[in-house]
Amino acid sequence: MIPIFAGVSAIVPSILLLLYFRARDVNREPTGVLLKVFGLGVLTVIPVLLVVWPLVSVEKGLADPFAIGAFSAFATAAIPEEFFKFTVVWFYASRHREFDEPMDGVVYGATASLGFATLENILYVGSRGLSVAILRAFTAVPGHAFAGAIMGYYVGRARFSPRGQRGNLLFAALAVPTLLHGLYDFPLLTLKTYQSASTEPEGGLVAALVLGTLATLVFEWIYAVRLTRRMRGEQVELVCEASAAISSPSAAPTFQPPPQAAPTVQPPPQAAPTVQPPPQAAPTVQPPPQAAPTVQPPPRLQSPTSRGALGWFLLLIGALLASVGGLMTLGVLAALATGETGEVDISAMLIGGAVIGFLPLGFGLWMFIAGLRRNV
Repeated sequence: MIPIFAGVSAIVPSILLLLYFRARDVNREPTGVLLKVFGLGVLTVIPVLLVVWPLVSVEKGLADPFAIGAFSAFATAAIPEEFFKFTVVWFYASRHREFDEPMDGVVYGATASLGFATLENILYVGSRGLSVAILRAFTAVPGHAFAGAIMGYYVGRARFSPRGQRGNLLFAALAVPTLLHGLYDFPLLTLKTYQSASTEPEGGLVAALVLGTLATLVFEWIYAVRLTRRMRGEQVELVCEASAAISSPSAAPTFQPPPQAAPTVQPPPQAAPTVQPPPQAAPTVQPPPQAAPTVQPPPRLQSPTSRGALGWFLLLIGALLASVGGLMTLGVLAALATGETGEVDISAMLIGGAVIGFLPLGFGLWMFIAGLRRNV
Protein backbone atom coordinates (compact mmCIF):
# COMPACT_ATOMS: atom_id res chain seq x y z
CA MET A 1 0.00 0.00 0.00
CA ILE A 2 2.88 2.37 0.76
CA PRO A 3 4.18 2.17 -2.84
CA ILE A 4 0.70 3.19 -4.03
CA PHE A 5 0.77 6.19 -1.67
CA ALA A 6 4.20 7.15 -2.91
CA GLY A 7 3.24 6.85 -6.55
CA VAL A 8 0.18 9.05 -6.16
CA SER A 9 2.07 11.63 -4.13
CA ALA A 10 4.61 11.79 -6.95
CA ILE A 11 1.95 12.54 -9.59
CA VAL A 12 -0.60 14.77 -7.85
CA PRO A 13 1.71 17.82 -7.44
CA SER A 14 2.52 17.77 -11.16
CA ILE A 15 -1.17 17.68 -12.08
CA LEU A 16 -1.98 20.64 -9.83
CA LEU A 17 0.93 22.68 -11.18
CA LEU A 18 -0.08 21.89 -14.75
CA LEU A 19 -3.58 23.14 -14.00
CA TYR A 20 -2.15 26.33 -12.53
CA PHE A 21 0.05 27.26 -15.49
CA ARG A 22 -2.60 26.29 -18.03
CA ALA A 23 -5.12 28.50 -16.24
CA ARG A 24 -2.76 31.47 -16.49
CA ASP A 25 -3.03 31.44 -20.29
CA VAL A 26 -5.84 33.59 -21.71
CA ASN A 27 -5.86 31.50 -24.89
CA ARG A 28 -5.71 27.95 -23.53
CA GLU A 29 -3.42 25.48 -25.26
CA PRO A 30 -4.90 22.24 -26.65
CA THR A 31 -4.77 19.33 -24.24
CA GLY A 32 -3.32 17.02 -26.89
CA VAL A 33 -0.32 19.27 -27.51
CA LEU A 34 0.27 19.67 -23.78
CA LEU A 35 0.25 15.89 -23.35
CA LYS A 36 2.80 15.49 -26.16
CA VAL A 37 5.11 18.07 -24.59
CA PHE A 38 4.63 16.42 -21.19
CA GLY A 39 5.50 13.03 -22.70
CA LEU A 40 8.62 14.42 -24.36
CA GLY A 41 9.61 15.85 -21.00
CA VAL A 42 9.27 12.38 -19.51
CA LEU A 43 11.47 10.93 -22.27
CA THR A 44 14.28 13.41 -21.55
CA VAL A 45 15.14 11.24 -18.56
CA ILE A 46 16.76 8.77 -20.99
CA PRO A 47 19.39 11.08 -22.54
CA VAL A 48 20.03 12.65 -19.13
CA LEU A 49 20.92 9.23 -17.69
CA LEU A 50 23.15 8.48 -20.68
CA VAL A 51 25.07 11.71 -20.13
CA VAL A 52 25.28 11.40 -16.35
CA TRP A 53 26.39 7.77 -16.24
CA PRO A 54 30.02 8.34 -17.37
CA LEU A 55 30.32 11.39 -15.09
CA VAL A 56 29.78 9.31 -11.97
CA SER A 57 33.38 8.08 -12.12
CA VAL A 58 34.60 11.68 -12.22
CA GLU A 59 32.54 12.50 -9.14
CA LYS A 60 34.08 9.58 -7.26
CA GLY A 61 37.52 11.09 -7.79
CA LEU A 62 36.62 14.21 -5.80
CA ALA A 63 37.26 14.45 -2.06
CA ASP A 64 36.00 17.80 -0.83
CA PRO A 65 32.27 17.75 0.07
CA PHE A 66 31.68 21.16 -1.47
CA ALA A 67 33.42 20.16 -4.70
CA ILE A 68 31.36 16.98 -4.86
CA GLY A 69 28.17 18.92 -4.15
CA ALA A 70 28.93 21.51 -6.83
CA PHE A 71 29.89 18.89 -9.42
CA SER A 72 26.80 16.81 -8.71
CA ALA A 73 24.51 19.84 -8.70
CA PHE A 74 25.66 21.31 -11.99
CA ALA A 75 27.43 18.62 -14.04
CA THR A 76 25.18 15.65 -13.28
CA ALA A 77 21.88 17.44 -12.62
CA ALA A 78 21.27 21.04 -13.66
CA ILE A 79 23.18 21.23 -16.96
CA PRO A 80 22.01 17.98 -18.63
CA GLU A 81 18.45 18.17 -17.29
CA GLU A 82 17.84 21.78 -18.30
CA PHE A 83 19.56 21.29 -21.66
CA PHE A 84 17.33 18.42 -22.74
CA LYS A 85 14.22 20.16 -21.45
CA PHE A 86 15.30 23.18 -23.49
CA THR A 87 15.51 21.03 -26.63
CA VAL A 88 11.87 19.98 -26.13
CA VAL A 89 10.64 23.54 -25.65
CA TRP A 90 12.65 25.17 -28.43
CA PHE A 91 12.92 22.49 -31.10
CA TYR A 92 9.43 21.02 -30.73
CA ALA A 93 7.00 23.21 -28.82
CA SER A 94 8.05 26.57 -30.26
CA ARG A 95 7.78 25.20 -33.81
CA HIS A 96 4.27 23.86 -33.31
CA ARG A 97 1.47 25.79 -35.00
CA GLU A 98 -0.29 26.19 -31.64
CA PHE A 99 2.70 28.16 -30.33
CA ASP A 100 1.31 31.47 -31.56
CA GLU A 101 2.13 33.95 -28.77
CA PRO A 102 4.92 34.46 -26.21
CA MET A 103 2.78 33.28 -23.27
CA ASP A 104 2.74 29.80 -24.80
CA GLY A 105 6.42 29.49 -23.92
CA VAL A 106 5.63 29.70 -20.21
CA VAL A 107 2.95 27.02 -20.46
CA TYR A 108 4.97 24.59 -22.58
CA GLY A 109 8.15 25.21 -20.59
CA ALA A 110 6.44 24.33 -17.33
CA THR A 111 4.76 21.33 -18.97
CA ALA A 112 8.00 19.86 -20.31
CA SER A 113 9.73 20.35 -16.96
CA LEU A 114 6.87 18.73 -15.08
CA GLY A 115 7.03 15.74 -17.41
CA PHE A 116 10.65 15.21 -16.41
CA ALA A 117 9.96 15.97 -12.75
CA THR A 118 7.09 13.50 -12.56
CA LEU A 119 9.12 10.51 -13.71
CA GLU A 120 12.11 11.61 -11.64
CA ASN A 121 9.87 11.87 -8.59
CA ILE A 122 8.41 8.41 -9.18
CA LEU A 123 11.93 6.96 -9.41
CA TYR A 124 12.96 8.74 -6.22
CA VAL A 125 9.96 7.78 -4.13
CA GLY A 126 10.02 4.22 -5.43
CA SER A 127 13.39 3.73 -3.77
CA ARG A 128 13.17 6.13 -0.81
CA GLY A 129 9.57 5.97 0.34
CA LEU A 130 6.64 8.17 1.20
CA SER A 131 8.48 10.79 3.25
CA VAL A 132 10.66 11.67 0.27
CA ALA A 133 7.56 11.88 -1.93
CA ILE A 134 5.83 14.34 0.39
CA LEU A 135 8.97 16.46 0.78
CA ARG A 136 9.66 16.62 -2.96
CA ALA A 137 6.00 17.39 -3.68
CA PHE A 138 6.50 20.83 -2.13
CA THR A 139 10.14 21.46 -3.06
CA ALA A 140 11.71 19.72 -6.04
CA VAL A 141 8.59 19.37 -8.21
CA PRO A 142 7.57 23.05 -7.92
CA GLY A 143 11.22 23.96 -8.45
CA HIS A 144 11.21 22.13 -11.78
CA ALA A 145 7.95 23.81 -12.77
CA PHE A 146 9.21 27.30 -11.91
CA ALA A 147 12.49 26.73 -13.76
CA GLY A 148 10.55 25.50 -16.79
CA ALA A 149 8.28 28.55 -16.73
CA ILE A 150 11.33 30.83 -16.61
CA MET A 151 12.88 28.94 -19.51
CA GLY A 152 9.63 29.17 -21.45
CA TYR A 153 9.40 32.92 -20.87
CA TYR A 154 12.69 33.53 -22.66
CA VAL A 155 11.89 30.97 -25.37
CA GLY A 156 8.58 32.74 -26.00
CA ARG A 157 10.37 36.07 -26.27
CA ALA A 158 12.94 34.61 -28.64
CA ARG A 159 10.32 32.93 -30.82
CA PHE A 160 8.66 36.26 -31.67
CA SER A 161 11.75 38.49 -31.70
CA PRO A 162 13.95 39.47 -34.67
CA ARG A 163 16.71 36.99 -35.43
CA GLY A 164 19.38 39.38 -34.21
CA GLN A 165 17.90 39.34 -30.69
CA ARG A 166 17.24 35.62 -30.39
CA GLY A 167 20.74 34.61 -29.36
CA ASN A 168 20.76 36.46 -26.04
CA LEU A 169 17.21 35.36 -25.22
CA LEU A 170 17.93 31.70 -25.95
CA PHE A 171 21.11 31.88 -23.89
CA ALA A 172 19.06 33.25 -20.99
CA ALA A 173 16.45 30.52 -21.54
CA LEU A 174 19.13 27.91 -20.88
CA ALA A 175 21.47 29.71 -18.47
CA VAL A 176 19.00 31.15 -15.94
CA PRO A 177 17.13 27.88 -15.17
CA THR A 178 20.43 25.97 -15.10
CA LEU A 179 21.92 28.40 -12.59
CA LEU A 180 18.84 28.33 -10.36
CA HIS A 181 18.61 24.54 -10.57
CA GLY A 182 22.26 24.17 -9.60
CA LEU A 183 21.96 26.62 -6.72
CA TYR A 184 18.96 24.68 -5.43
CA ASP A 185 20.70 21.29 -5.61
CA PHE A 186 24.16 22.36 -4.42
CA PRO A 187 23.39 22.73 -0.68
CA LEU A 188 21.35 19.53 -0.55
CA LEU A 189 23.94 17.44 -2.38
CA THR A 190 26.70 18.88 -0.20
CA LEU A 191 24.80 17.78 2.90
CA LYS A 192 24.27 14.37 1.30
CA THR A 193 28.04 14.09 0.82
CA TYR A 194 28.64 14.82 4.50
CA GLN A 195 26.09 12.18 5.48
CA SER A 196 27.64 9.60 3.15
CA ALA A 197 31.03 10.23 4.74
CA SER A 198 29.51 9.95 8.24
CA THR A 199 30.90 13.36 9.18
CA GLU A 200 29.11 16.26 10.83
CA PRO A 201 29.24 19.70 9.16
CA GLU A 202 30.77 22.47 11.23
CA GLY A 203 28.64 24.79 13.34
CA GLY A 204 25.62 26.26 11.63
CA LEU A 205 26.62 24.98 8.20
CA VAL A 206 23.59 22.71 7.98
CA ALA A 207 21.20 25.58 8.63
CA ALA A 208 23.03 27.79 6.13
CA LEU A 209 22.88 25.16 3.40
CA VAL A 210 19.20 24.41 4.00
CA LEU A 211 18.39 28.13 3.98
CA GLY A 212 20.31 28.45 0.70
CA THR A 213 18.11 25.84 -0.93
CA LEU A 214 14.90 27.37 0.45
CA ALA A 215 15.98 30.87 -0.61
CA THR A 216 16.63 29.65 -4.14
CA LEU A 217 13.23 27.96 -4.28
CA VAL A 218 11.45 31.10 -3.05
CA PHE A 219 13.34 33.23 -5.58
CA GLU A 220 12.38 30.83 -8.37
CA TRP A 221 8.76 31.02 -7.27
CA ILE A 222 8.65 34.82 -7.17
CA TYR A 223 10.58 35.22 -10.43
CA ALA A 224 8.47 32.68 -12.32
CA VAL A 225 5.21 34.18 -11.05
CA ARG A 226 6.30 37.70 -12.03
CA LEU A 227 7.32 36.63 -15.53
CA THR A 228 4.07 34.72 -15.95
CA ARG A 229 2.11 37.72 -14.69
CA ARG A 230 3.93 39.97 -17.15
CA MET A 231 3.08 37.69 -20.06
CA ARG A 232 -0.55 37.44 -19.02
CA GLY A 233 -0.72 41.21 -18.64
CA GLU A 234 0.42 41.59 -22.24
CA GLN A 235 -2.24 39.12 -23.32
CA VAL A 236 -4.97 41.02 -21.49
CA GLU A 237 -3.76 44.31 -22.94
CA LEU A 238 -3.89 42.94 -26.49
CA VAL A 239 -7.39 41.57 -25.93
CA CYS A 240 -8.58 44.90 -24.53
CA GLU A 241 -7.09 46.82 -27.46
CA ALA A 242 -8.74 44.48 -29.95
CA SER A 243 -12.10 44.71 -28.21
CA ALA A 244 -11.87 48.51 -28.08
CA ALA A 245 -11.18 48.63 -31.82
CA ILE A 246 -14.18 46.41 -32.51
CA SER A 247 -16.49 48.24 -30.11
CA SER A 248 -15.84 51.77 -31.46
CA PRO A 249 -18.74 52.54 -33.90
CA SER A 250 -17.76 53.76 -37.33
CA ALA A 251 -18.90 57.19 -38.41
CA ALA A 252 -22.43 57.17 -39.80
CA PRO A 253 -22.49 57.74 -43.58
CA THR A 254 -23.61 61.25 -44.59
CA PHE A 255 -26.34 61.56 -47.22
CA GLN A 256 -25.59 64.04 -49.94
CA PRO A 257 -28.76 65.42 -51.59
CA PRO A 258 -28.77 65.37 -55.38
CA PRO A 259 -27.86 68.68 -57.04
CA GLN A 260 -30.82 70.85 -57.94
CA ALA A 261 -31.50 71.44 -61.61
CA ALA A 262 -30.71 74.96 -62.87
CA PRO A 263 -33.90 76.98 -63.62
CA THR A 264 -34.70 77.41 -67.29
CA VAL A 265 -36.05 80.76 -68.58
CA GLN A 266 -38.63 80.67 -71.39
CA PRO A 267 -38.06 83.35 -74.06
CA PRO A 268 -40.78 86.03 -73.92
CA PRO A 269 -43.40 86.19 -76.71
CA GLN A 270 -43.31 89.07 -79.12
CA ALA A 271 -46.43 90.69 -77.71
CA ALA A 272 -45.75 91.19 -74.07
CA PRO A 273 -42.60 90.00 -72.53
CA THR A 274 -43.51 87.75 -69.67
CA VAL A 275 -41.03 85.77 -67.71
CA GLN A 276 -42.02 82.25 -66.72
CA PRO A 277 -41.10 81.39 -63.14
CA PRO A 278 -38.49 78.67 -62.87
CA PRO A 279 -39.83 75.21 -62.13
CA GLN A 280 -39.41 74.18 -58.51
CA ALA A 281 -37.17 71.23 -57.89
CA ALA A 282 -38.76 68.23 -56.25
CA PRO A 283 -38.19 68.27 -52.52
CA THR A 284 -35.34 66.04 -51.46
CA VAL A 285 -36.13 63.35 -48.90
CA GLN A 286 -33.55 62.74 -46.22
CA PRO A 287 -33.13 59.03 -45.47
CA PRO A 288 -33.70 58.00 -41.87
CA PRO A 289 -30.50 57.85 -39.81
CA GLN A 290 -29.01 54.40 -39.67
CA ALA A 291 -28.60 52.92 -36.22
CA ALA A 292 -25.01 52.13 -35.32
CA PRO A 293 -24.41 48.39 -35.16
CA THR A 294 -24.29 47.03 -31.63
CA VAL A 295 -21.14 45.14 -30.71
CA GLN A 296 -21.16 42.64 -27.91
CA PRO A 297 -18.24 43.32 -25.57
CA PRO A 298 -15.75 40.47 -25.05
CA PRO A 299 -15.80 38.55 -21.79
CA ARG A 300 -14.34 40.52 -18.92
CA LEU A 301 -10.74 39.76 -18.12
CA GLN A 302 -9.35 40.65 -14.75
CA SER A 303 -6.21 42.68 -14.56
CA PRO A 304 -3.13 40.70 -13.53
CA THR A 305 -2.89 42.94 -10.46
CA SER A 306 -6.27 41.76 -9.13
CA ARG A 307 -4.79 38.81 -7.23
CA GLY A 308 -3.61 38.79 -3.66
CA ALA A 309 -2.40 36.78 -0.75
CA LEU A 310 -5.74 35.03 -0.37
CA GLY A 311 -5.44 33.47 -3.83
CA TRP A 312 -2.02 32.04 -3.04
CA PHE A 313 -3.23 30.83 0.35
CA LEU A 314 -6.10 28.96 -1.31
CA LEU A 315 -3.75 27.48 -3.91
CA LEU A 316 -1.15 26.22 -1.44
CA ILE A 317 -3.50 24.95 1.25
CA GLY A 318 -5.81 23.46 -1.38
CA ALA A 319 -2.90 21.61 -2.99
CA LEU A 320 -1.81 20.27 0.40
CA LEU A 321 -5.30 19.11 1.39
CA ALA A 322 -5.98 17.60 -2.03
CA SER A 323 -2.69 15.69 -1.97
CA VAL A 324 -3.19 14.32 1.55
CA GLY A 325 -6.88 13.59 0.97
CA GLY A 326 -6.10 11.82 -2.28
CA LEU A 327 -3.50 9.67 -0.55
CA MET A 328 -5.89 8.72 2.24
CA THR A 329 -8.74 7.99 -0.16
CA LEU A 330 -6.56 5.83 -2.37
CA GLY A 331 -5.21 4.01 0.66
CA VAL A 332 -8.68 3.10 1.88
CA LEU A 333 -9.75 1.95 -1.59
CA ALA A 334 -6.57 -0.09 -1.99
CA ALA A 335 -7.13 -1.75 1.39
CA LEU A 336 -10.69 -2.65 0.45
CA ALA A 337 -9.63 -3.96 -2.96
CA THR A 338 -6.83 -6.15 -1.59
CA GLY A 339 -8.70 -7.27 1.52
CA GLU A 340 -6.03 -5.87 3.85
CA THR A 341 -8.57 -4.48 6.30
CA GLY A 342 -7.56 -6.63 9.23
CA GLU A 343 -10.16 -6.65 11.98
CA VAL A 344 -11.57 -3.26 11.02
CA ASP A 345 -15.22 -3.27 10.00
CA ILE A 346 -15.74 -2.28 6.37
CA SER A 347 -18.46 0.26 7.16
CA ALA A 348 -16.25 1.87 9.80
CA MET A 349 -13.38 2.00 7.32
CA LEU A 350 -15.60 3.66 4.72
CA ILE A 351 -16.78 6.27 7.20
CA GLY A 352 -13.25 6.91 8.38
CA GLY A 353 -12.01 7.09 4.80
CA ALA A 354 -14.66 9.66 3.98
CA VAL A 355 -13.64 11.79 6.96
CA ILE A 356 -9.86 11.65 6.53
CA GLY A 357 -9.76 11.16 2.77
CA PHE A 358 -12.72 12.13 0.65
CA LEU A 359 -13.65 15.32 2.54
CA PRO A 360 -10.09 16.77 2.54
CA LEU A 361 -9.75 15.77 -1.12
CA GLY A 362 -12.97 17.51 -2.15
CA PHE A 363 -12.40 20.57 0.01
CA GLY A 364 -8.78 20.83 -1.13
CA LEU A 365 -9.78 20.69 -4.80
CA TRP A 366 -12.43 23.36 -4.16
CA MET A 367 -9.85 25.61 -2.48
CA PHE A 368 -7.32 25.03 -5.27
CA ILE A 369 -9.85 25.88 -7.99
CA ALA A 370 -10.98 28.95 -6.03
CA GLY A 371 -7.36 30.04 -5.79
CA LEU A 372 -6.93 29.57 -9.53
CA ARG A 373 -9.94 31.76 -10.22
CA ARG A 374 -8.66 34.50 -7.95
CA ASN A 375 -5.26 34.41 -9.63
CA VAL A 376 -6.58 34.38 -13.22
